[in-house]
Amino acid sequence: DCREDVDTGDHAACLAAVAACETKIHAYNIYMGQVGAGAANAVLPSVYRELLGPRYPAANLSGYRVAFADRQPANNATTDCATTYFNNQDYVRAVEDAVANPDWFWLLHEVTHAEQCASLGGRERYAKRWWDEMETALAARGRTVDFRQTPEQLAGQLGAFFLLVHDSMPMERAADTKGNQVLAALEKCCIDRDRKPIRP
Repeated sequence: DCREDVDTGDHAACLAAVAACETKIHAYNIYMGQVGAGAANAVLPSVYRELLGPRYPAANLSGYRVAFADRQPANNATTDCATTYFNNQDYVRAVEDAVANPDWFWLLHEVTHAEQCASLGGRERYAKRWWDEMETALAARGRTVDFRQTPEQLAGQLGAFFLLVHDSMPMERAADTKGNQVLAALEKCCIDRDRKPIRP
């Protein structure tokens, strides 16, 4: 709930903060709905769930899905808590079929976001953290976001904002770190020469 994180000392400021928070959450939901519109989601294959489950204990991998969606920047993936939308259809097919994976790190980075979302308590809390980090990163570049816009107008700008500051957001750096750690462990036991997932 947007009200739980707002200081109630100044009533007018409190109302403005709650309104801005609700606009952010609504814009996030619109944006994610646009990214995933019409995408066919697939369950993560059992070999991936077995290999990644112990390494991502907070993520519910039985409920995690992958999908192809190209309504996002090139060479990008967007994780909406329990679903990752990759903009490379061949990559999604490779993961779905548990064949040679040309870029393990990409999947591991995105699964980390699914774990972050679960650890935070769900989509709304994840969206709030996502916004907080993005606003901080934008401010460091001298950019601000106008929250007097409608959620629809704001959602139309999210892709550009995110692309601008993606690499400087702490949740992204954390996903890079964990993705690299898990990849190093898997390469010792569970990835064959062709980059296919194998049980140890």
